[in-house]
Amino acid sequence: MNGTNLAAEVARLQARVDELEAGGERPALSSRRRVLRLAGAAAAGGAVALLGRPGSAEATTGTMMFGSTNDAGTSETTLSASGTSSALRVTNSNVNGTGVRGTGVSDGTGVYGVITSPTTYAYGVWGRSVGASGYGVVAEGGTAQMRLATGNQATMPNAGGHETGELAYANDNGLYLCVASGTPGTWRTLAHANAAGSYFPVTPTRVYDSRTMVPSTKLTPSTTRTVSVADGVDSYGMLITPNLVPVGATAVFFNLTIVGTTGAGNLVVNPGGVATAGASTINWNTTGAVLANAATVRVNASRQVTVVCSGGAGASTHFLLDIVGYYR
Repeated sequence: MNGTNLAAEVARLQARVDELEAGGERPALSSRRRVLRLAGAAAAGGAVALLGRPGSAEATTGTMMFGSTNDAGTSETTLSASGTSSALRVTNSNVNGTGVRGTGVSDGTGVYGVITSPTTYAYGVWGRSVGASGYGVVAEGGTAQMRLATGNQATMPNAGGHETGELAYANDNGLYLCVASGTPGTWRTLAHANAAGSYFPVTPTRVYDSRTMVPSTKLTPSTTRTVSVADGVDSYGMLITPNLVPVGATAVFFNLTIVGTTGAGNLVVNPGGVATAGASTINWNTTGAVLANAATVRVNASRQVTVVCSGGAGASTHFLLDIVGYYR
């Protein structure tokens, strides 16, 4: 019902009321008041119909048209509720439909949920799918699909009640998962800036053999050698597996083998560029030994490790490095 038809209907009802009263008749709806109420209902219904039809009028601030595009300009639309249920509930009955879709452009945010009282048990955003194949929340982004902000959390939650399945990203650059409900619950570290990351096993591959160096040189006490673990090589030192350990790797799991030993000494495998002789990785105490040991070490940004030799007078050895896996 458009505005012209609405006005005509109200005028028709008013005229009928006047006609009945002039003739001394009672209105069929038992009273003039009820007829006027009908007229008011017609007006309200017409207004709703006018609001609900897309394209029936241009939307302005304070007016919303369902089924049409509404432009609030620079104004913010706020929907407030004081009950325990949802302030806004949207349902799409199509099996492939979406309940709510939020889109942000450039540095904008598609959907932003916030709890203003940290001690209140509430949800900023709650997405739920009742179908076996549905998703409660789907995040899609150009830079990344989702970002968790740290808020005021310094590290993994250590106070308050928490439930299994909660995720927390803290100011220590750690991502944590609650695996058991409680106060504060049981939390596990999923990722951390200071952690090695996930482990990726590889086919054991040689990355260095001091015997293939030109000239072929052994390590002796107080000497170091920084070597790359990025690429696999053959028995002649020729490249066969580029980027065995990819860019971004944080640590490697390796086998260290010593051959052609003399005297007694030890080797320490450090992160690339660290020349201190700390805890030994492998030791020998006789000439002609062939020994091997496995260990894990952090690599530098260039995917290198530094091997440091210590020992008594006359100690020396060749060494081989084989990569078994890496962390990233």
